[in-house]
Amino acid sequence: MRRELKISVILLIISYFTLSIQNIGYMLSVALLVLAYIVSFKILFSILCESLWGIPAYNNWKAGSWKVYKKERGKYCVAALLKVKNIQWGVEDYVPSKFASIVKDVVDKLFKVNPVIVIKKGSELEFFILIKKTGEKLIDIDRDLERNIRLLVNRYKRRSIDLELCKPEEFFKLLELKEKKIDKELVASVILADILAALAGVCLRSYIQVIGVLAAVLLTLVLLCYYRGRELDGKFFYADGVEVGDISDRDIQDFSEEISTIINSEEKCTIVMEVEKAPTRIEAELERKASRKYFIAGTFDWLGTLISSMKTLERATRRREKKEYVYSVRLYTDNESIKDALEGYGFSFIRLPLKSPIVKAIYG
Repeated sequence: MRRELKISVILLIISYFTLSIQNIGYMLSVALLVLAYIVSFKILFSILCESLWGIPAYNNWKAGSWKVYKKERGKYCVAALLKVKNIQWGVEDYVPSKFASIVKDVVDKLFKVNPVIVIKKGSELEFFILIKKTGEKLIDIDRDLERNIRLLVNRYKRRSIDLELCKPEEFFKLLELKEKKIDKELVASVILADILAALAGVCLRSYIQVIGVLAAVLLTLVLLCYYRGRELDGKFFYADGVEVGDISDRDIQDFSEEISTIINSEEKCTIVMEVEKAPTRIEAELERKASRKYFIAGTFDWLGTLISSMKTLERATRRREKKEYVYSVRLYTDNESIKDALEGYGFSFIRLPLKSPIVKAIYG
């Protein structure tokens, strides 16, 4: 998301300055403007739709005895929600090396099933694990889900972690969604902006005319795309990158203790983690990317790029030595203390302009 917006801004800046080029300046400028519009259209459209109509509702789930089902685009999806009832050990119970070994084992067993992890702190602290399976044959994915849950529950029991199956009602209440109240003033403002953009496209000439036409198309489509959506309170942050090198066993224990302390001290917080095992080729791509960055940094003497590439190479070395897997993780939180703590460990966050990715991670 951030990358697309950056590219669009750069294209807009170049588009503006190319107007001064003789002969081909106008055509080149318009071409760059349209390209920026295409790159950013999906993001702008989604932001405007969510602001006006809310988050699209996923109402096609049907409840079973302890699982939920849906059929979409010719494929079935079945899901089950687990709740962590009890963990019979803590950060302070082990020396760093033993703690790091246990955490690695617990995380590897969990991440292999591509879960969505939800941590909620309100009147009490709750940990949820959502497991979803998608396929063309319902009986096969149903059997696969049951096998994964059975293995996870048994393996966690040996690590003194008790899991229990939740009723479908818990799944539907996992996020505190409520019906979106339409802001009539905002809708009126968008209608007025749409009219003004259309007038600019008709009455004016040159560069401004093109901007007016493009804006009018976007706003008209947004207004036509009416639906009854939901809303999610609070402002959320998304971890869009991490720059960290080798991690010692002491680092893992200190990190766990700090995050645990923050969560327990906060009155309210939500953390959502969407996990997916990365393909084998991703690890090789990460190492090649680090090597390219290292070469560029050395050639042009860019200190920041050099440090970044060294950290990436350290991570690659650590993965090989400790036999770690590579996972794709999308992390969201509505708590600034959690965000600040994670930034201290190398994460970078952005304010999430859309909340629909959080809802989609669970109900999509």
